[in-house]
Amino acid sequence: MNYLNKLRLNANFILDQKSYFNVGYLLYSCLDDSVKEKDYESIRICITIGQTLYKNANEPNKPRVFLQNLIASNYIWKEESFWEEIIKCILINFLFYLINLFNLKFIIKSLSYNFRIF
Repeated sequence: MNYLNKLRLNANFILDQKSYFNVGYLLYSCLDDSVKEKDYESIRICITIGQTLYKNANEPNKPRVFLQNLIASNYIWKEESFWEEIIKCILINFLFYLINLFNLKFIIKSLSYNFRIF
């Protein structure tokens, strides 16, 4: 999963036909295991990868086919309790991001104040 997430972060979104189905199977299996383990962060990553990685379609009016099409039949989409936990996970990550951002701005402001040259 870490490798797939790195592909996504490095903007390598296009998969060939064989890789598309192999990664789709991997994501589907990972979703199943993550649900059993209640690993909400992995579920979030699987969903993000499914919305990001794609193969080129053969049809001109539909240029991209995303991996999410292969995981759409997974039972997780009907599990409300998992969605509640995933939303909590996303909000907690966002709050930590904001806290770190605020702390960084505060540190920069403190440093610029302490080292001001008159």
